[in-house]
Amino acid sequence: SVADPQQNAAKAKVDAVRNNNKDSPAQQKQQSLRAELAQIRQQQQGHKDARALSQRKIDDLDAKLKTRIEAQKEQKKKVPFKSVEELDARIDALQAQVDTGTMKLVDEKKALAEISNLHRIKKSFGTFADADKGIADLKQQIADIKKTREDPEAKALSDRYAAIQKELDALKADQDELFKNRRGLFDEMGKARDDQQEKWANLKQIKDAYFQAGRAFKDYEREAARQRAEKRKQE
Repeated sequence: SVADPQQNAAKAKVDAVRNNNKDSPAQQKQQSLRAELAQIRQQQQGHKDARALSQRKIDDLDAKLKTRIEAQKEQKKKVPFKSVEELDARIDALQAQVDTGTMKLVDEKKALAEISNLHRIKKSFGTFADADKGIADLKQQIADIKKTREDPEAKALSDRYAAIQKELDALKADQDELFKNRRGLFDEMGKARDDQQEKWANLKQIKDAYFQAGRAFKDYEREAARQRAEKRKQE
């Protein structure tokens, strides 16, 4: 007998559920993707270790930077001038007063003492410059380390990992849907089988009726021939 297309379709769906094992294409695809995920995780661990080392270096440098900035602020608070130019202007003003020779001796001594003190303060501006350079160097070191953490390979691995996980989720959803509808698929196949058997029964009934009609017709012809022969015999 020729298989019914409806039954074939239902059977194919059921076979998809029955064959959903380690040898099925879906399972083989999942195994391949999981193996690739494991390999990516291994590679990412190497990047993670290197990133952690970089972060420790950044943290150490950042702590040193904050300490130096705070110390610089404290030192600058002790200096009543914002710049060397402002300090020089004060020294020049005091020196000009001394040079006039009109100051009282006590005031002149005070002015000269202040000028001497201002020159000592002026030397501290040189240390400020050195400290500022050290702070700038620390900031540059932190920036350089952060640049090395911007790894295109690590980003590519992360993107690929996300894509694989999305594909695995889709395969899992399809698999869950197949198992969820398993009873319905079996019912569908059973209904298709019953429909086919009903068709075969109807076809058999038609064939039986056809052959029965053929036999009846032959019986009729034989009886008619017998009656004709009997009539001829009587005549």
